[in-house]
Amino acid sequence: MLYRETGEDSVFSSTRAVNVKLSKDENNKTLNEIDIVRQTVDASQFVTQRSQAILIGKLLCNQRRHIRRGIEFQTFPSEAAIEPGSFVYVDVGLEEWDNYTTGSVMAGSVLNFPLNVEPKDGTYTILLYRPETGDTATETKAVTTSGGITTAVGLKEKYEGYVFVMGKSKPSKRVFRVTEVAIEEGGEVSVKAIEYPCSEANGVLTALIADFRGKHFDIS
Repeated sequence: MLYRETGEDSVFSSTRAVNVKLSKDENNKTLNEIDIVRQTVDASQFVTQRSQAILIGKLLCNQRRHIRRGIEFQTFPSEAAIEPGSFVYVDVGLEEWDNYTTGSVMAGSVLNFPLNVEPKDGTYTILLYRPETGDTATETKAVTTSGGITTAVGLKEKYEGYVFVMGKSKPSKRVFRVTEVAIEEGGEVSVKAIEYPCSEANGVLTALIADFRGKHFDIS
């Protein structure tokens, strides 16, 4: 990072340089000089402090490390205003499953678990399959366990004998930052955005790109 440093007399200035690099790669391994891509950024026209140059360098390093994709889509105007700098969630259409288990459906919507697993009471997505015919179905039902018997409330009797997989789906969504918004001829809004990876802990999202903690960088 090149920046401009002005002397105490505020008359003459000189260009200084500070090196900012990631200390470890994505697998938490120390980076070797041979593996590092070096880029010179001349910010001397508007940066006059070393601390500013370091922050910009950290931001650029994080962007190179974490941003992998951009998207473009069209939508219709709504009450939720969107503009450059806005953040949006994008559901990428993938689903992960947790708390899953399998078994067969018995008479009276009783769920039989071969491993004698008793799930916690709650609402689950149930994927059903009949081996004899190949028929499939998906139901979202409240599941309760009482006296060692687990029942899917309201599951149709026709599913007796079906094999099931039960779980709670977790839609996969990513955070993107809007970079450009335009109005098309038909009135649709065209949006361009770049990925803005975040980590989630205790219900709080933290931007990886804005993680400037010193332990992640080497400054020289």
